[in-house]
Amino acid sequence: MPVLRSLALAAAVALLTGCVWLRLLSWKEQLADFDRYFEPLEAEGSLVLRFREPCIRPADIGWLLGGSEPSAVLPQDAGGVRVQWRLVRPQRAGLPLIIELSARDAAAETLAESIRAPPELVSLVSAPRLLAMARAFGRARIDRERRSASAELDAAARAAPRPGRAGVIAAFGEPDDEAAGAGGRRILRYRYHLAMPDGGAGAASELEFELLDEALRALRVRTPRFHAWLEFAER
Repeated sequence: MPVLRSLALAAAVALLTGCVWLRLLSWKEQLADFDRYFEPLEAEGSLVLRFREPCIRPADIGWLLGGSEPSAVLPQDAGGVRVQWRLVRPQRAGLPLIIELSARDAAAETLAESIRAPPELVSLVSAPRLLAMARAFGRARIDRERRSASAELDAAARAAPRPGRAGVIAAFGEPDDEAAGAGGRRILRYRYHLAMPDGGAGAASELEFELLDEALRALRVRTPRFHAWLEFAER
């Protein structure tokens, strides 16, 4: 009987994981037809994407970050809740990165109605370029076995001036690691832990900025369950 219970649990986990991926892949397909499925709103120095046809749950984002419970669930003034996944830097003081989704209620099966990008990212790359990033991931190459996605900005977004090291540090603070490479390349790495509801430290994630000749060339995100990178310029 213990073996049967273990097999049943494994099957349930596999089914749940598959459902998460199906919802996230549906979200990617929506990003590919951005204007039909999303309404962008700028609010309080951040960028909110309102979902015209919701297809993901707040917990799906937490699953990517390695969490089973959100860092916080807060009421909204207009009703519903704000589900927050907070990424904190254990080695350096500073404000956390907050990924926030709004929903009708906090039930596990409720679909999210919008997602708010961290204002640090908006201040670094600008709202128009962040929208271009969202559109780029609609065209991303997905490797399900490796759980990774890679994308590149379109020509218009690549042509716009790119932030440099000073801009990254102004938005995110001093990096945990910084390494210089050949050909004018420089890597800035930021390490985070998911904040648990009880204040403890959860799963670790990493944010990496690659600079070329002091201009942002690529952004990489590594979480416990997903890796993504975005090219800001041609190699």
